[in-house]
Amino acid sequence: MLTDSLRSPARAWRRLPWWAGVALVFAAARAVSFIIFVAVARTQPANYWTAADPGYFRYVTIWDADWYRMIAEHGYPAVLPLDASGHVAQNEWAFYPVYPFVVRALHAVTGIGWTVLAPTVSLAAGFGFALIAYRLLRRYLPHGSAMVGIAFAAAFPTSAVLQTGYAESLSLMLLALALLLVDSRRYVAAIPVVAVMDLTRPLGAAFALFMAIHLATRLVRRRREPYPGRQLASSFALGAVSCAGALAWPAIAWAVTGRRDAYTSTEAAWSGGSVQWVRGWLLQSTHLFGELLGPAVLVLVALAMLAGIYYAGRVVGPVMSTWCAAYCCYLLIVFYPQTSLFRIILPLFPLGLALAGASRSKAFRISVLAGFTLLQVVWIAWLWRFTPPSDLPP
Repeated sequence: MLTDSLRSPARAWRRLPWWAGVALVFAAARAVSFIIFVAVARTQPANYWTAADPGYFRYVTIWDADWYRMIAEHGYPAVLPLDASGHVAQNEWAFYPVYPFVVRALHAVTGIGWTVLAPTVSLAAGFGFALIAYRLLRRYLPHGSAMVGIAFAAAFPTSAVLQTGYAESLSLMLLALALLLVDSRRYVAAIPVVAVMDLTRPLGAAFALFMAIHLATRLVRRRREPYPGRQLASSFALGAVSCAGALAWPAIAWAVTGRRDAYTSTEAAWSGGSVQWVRGWLLQSTHLFGELLGPAVLVLVALAMLAGIYYAGRVVGPVMSTWCAAYCCYLLIVFYPQTSLFRIILPLFPLGLALAGASRSKAFRISVLAGFTLLQVVWIAWLWRFTPPSDLPP
């Protein structure tokens, strides 16, 4: 009887439509994040954004979510603010427009305030990301493993951001859809998706590099895999759109403010006043681990990422592994490593999906989920919790 009672939920789970299974997995992960946020909020002292012990919705709309709120309510400044030394200060131009404008449009229709509406939009977009990621993963793995991959992605240590007032959910949903369309060779359909994605988060340059590698690979392999003229033209057009999208936001910032470097100088305000192309990684690794050990740690991390990308290519196909390689190159060139790196690596979600194919052992899968959940507690308690008067950003 006990065996039958245990088997019944398993049978019911297998009979669920795939989308219902994804919904349950995603909802469970977000419920865990909700509990962690509420528990950490109880220890939150008064800060720039909230009083002590804030409620859930107020707590998940602090940090960069407040910049998005200002954009939704007031738009972007025509004149860049300057600090006491004459350098461009932190301002709204560092944040892309699609997410705050979507929330503003929904506010105009529903009348719901930012504090509730923004995380609700993120939650809905996060669910959309989970659905699309399942369809993407299902092209390479059976249903059960695909569900495990979604569980890994939904429980990732920084996945809690998918229910906050940040743009990550929307950008990940669009990225997953773009990768699915490229993987199925539907390049024309991907063009509007990528155009919107490039104005949601700064992914355009990485996606343009990804498309360049994808185009070159398909040209080299055209004798083994047909590459019809229509696909060649449409894939080239998609790459061109992504290149244009990468330049669009800096160009808009220049047009509105009259400063050619409006976007880059704004970004520099978050990294010590100057953009450290490539050098930032070496500087930070040396700062954290010393002049001898720092570069060695950096090399080890790079080798680990290469191994992960190679493994992902074998499990979930070349499109997702090529994207991960392109995004890593992008981060190496333009990103100044800091605590927000843990959130910035979310677009590498195919590596987490591929982890589902590493083992069918229940012990392994439970251990990964438990480890991710524990690290999520660490991330929220360490980085999301703000310790006045200043703190490291999540």
